[in-house]
Amino acid sequence: MTERNKRRATLNEVLALLKSRGISLSDEGIKQLAKRLEEEPVDKTTVEQGKLILENPLFKEILDRALVKRTDRIREIVEKNPLLKLIDEKRKQIRKETRAEHVPMPEPLKRVFYDEPRWHPFFPSLIIPPSGQIIKVQETAQPDRPYIGYLHPEAGKTYLYTTRRKIDFEQMPDAKFFRLREGVFQYEIDEVKNLEKGYYEYIMRFHT
Repeated sequence: MTERNKRRATLNEVLALLKSRGISLSDEGIKQLAKRLEEEPVDKTTVEQGKLILENPLFKEILDRALVKRTDRIREIVEKNPLLKLIDEKRKQIRKETRAEHVPMPEPLKRVFYDEPRWHPFFPSLIIPPSGQIIKVQETAQPDRPYIGYLHPEAGKTYLYTTRRKIDFEQMPDAKFFRLREGVFQYEIDEVKNLEKGYYEYIMRFHT
């Protein structure tokens, strides 16, 4: 290996530096970064200096404030421009739809989801557990497209988190709700708890 290649910062080193600043790239972003690093290599010394700068509280605060200010400025520009705002909303919608398509429900959860005897009617107007509740939603307008959701009380309201959105439960369309049947024996109770945990983790992957 030549001395020049030894002095090059690797992709992982650059990604680690970005991650330390709270910046995570998509798979496509990582590919583009790798391509740019091949075309315009970054010296290891530059990365090391970047780490040292971030270890200094003053410089770290300056960079944090600069990033926040830049983000706020971009957001303000978008908010004031109807066309940019429309493009931004469409981009967010496409991103959510793409994520949903590429993160299928795990097979064990899917089997239970479509096993109708495992679910029984749920009436949220009667009781909503403070810790929230996993429910299956069947909208009247789309009875053949049920989906899973997580009820979560927040700031005096109850929201329904799904794989696509977060909805004020009071604004939900006309729908029927179902919850998993509770078990009698301990192993059945444990199974339901594990299923609910699995559904919760699956849903929240779309909100991180």
